Amino acid sequence: MFAIGRLLPIKAVKKGLRILEIPVEYRERVGVSKITGTFSGTIKAGTKIIYTIFKYLLA
Repeated sequence: MFAIGRLLPIKAVKKGLRILEIPVEYRERVGVSKITGTFSGTIKAGTKIIYTIFKYLLA
């Protein structure tokens, strides 16, 4: 599975676009995150993010 949140900023930077972060208010999460709720989930997500960065920036 691929998260669009990793791909869009990389493509924007490669095209020379500016990135602007806008603060957004969120309500509190109910339950535990499947990604950051466990050590292994955090490692897997981090690995995918780093792989994606190198894949698109070095291409």
